[in-house]
Amino acid sequence: MKRYVHASFILIVLSSLLFALPVYADMSPSHRVKISFSNLPESEVIVTLLSERSSTGAFSAYDVNREFTKSTPPIGHEKAWAYFYSYQDTDGYYFIQFSRSVTEGKAFEWNHYPPFRFKILVYLPDSGVSLVSDSIQERYSFSSIFRVDLSRAEHGKFPVAKGSALPLEVLAFLLRLILTITVEIGVAILLGFNKKSKNIIVVVNIVTQIMLNIYAIASFPLTYPLIYGIGILGVLSYGYMELAIIVLESIAYAILLEENGNRAKPITYGVIANLSSWLIGIFLAGVLPIVF
Repeated sequence: MKRYVHASFILIVLSSLLFALPVYADMSPSHRVKISFSNLPESEVIVTLLSERSSTGAFSAYDVNREFTKSTPPIGHEKAWAYFYSYQDTDGYYFIQFSRSVTEGKAFEWNHYPPFRFKILVYLPDSGVSLVSDSIQERYSFSSIFRVDLSRAEHGKFPVAKGSALPLEVLAFLLRLILTITVEIGVAILLGFNKKSKNIIVVVNIVTQIMLNIYAIASFPLTYPLIYGIGILGVLSYGYMELAIIVLESIAYAILLEENGNRAKPITYGVIANLSSWLIGIFLAGVLPIVF
């Protein structure tokens, strides 16, 4: 009985984190854009993405009629942001107040719900020169990688090439899997499951995590453009996947971890373990964005 009380207490503590932290992701793949640059000038280079929509994730465009919508630029980006605010895009794309400095060895990265359709805008503060991508780009996977060679820029515009996200996706998946198993084995220990049960839990997690990630990645080109413009549905769209995993794992545990006809314990474990890994995933998303 004490184990159930302890587990419930931990779940309550973890749940409080859900309301104290911005919701980014669980231990399924999240969204990111990475852009590698080559042939950069020696002077500072600041990059942003112009968004098709006026907001995405935690970022939004500045509304001159609502001063509170204006964000504070990173240190050293004040001149760049002043230019970005005044930039008039031919297609009406927005500067949504996010920028990064880049070098030859440091790529531009936007983790957690970057724009789905965007243009790449490059600004050189020392000269006041700007360059923009010659076409609209679109995220093609959870981790969308692009390459830009600024030596190919002509008339203020440069081409963009897509890169392969597979190595990054595989590495991130393995790290998420390890973290998920670590959390859920911890809950199993707390609830007093034996070594054999823990081995079953590991196998079940491997299977369900592979299912979750394959489904999420494979369905991205179809589902994400559909939910992209529907606000809160974009957040809830992955909730049903997590719910499906909870149901599947709880059923598996009820069958495989049954003890003397008692199926309540393994079902309870399935719910608590999955919610725990999900909430911890939300917390870690802010610490390890490359994984989530």
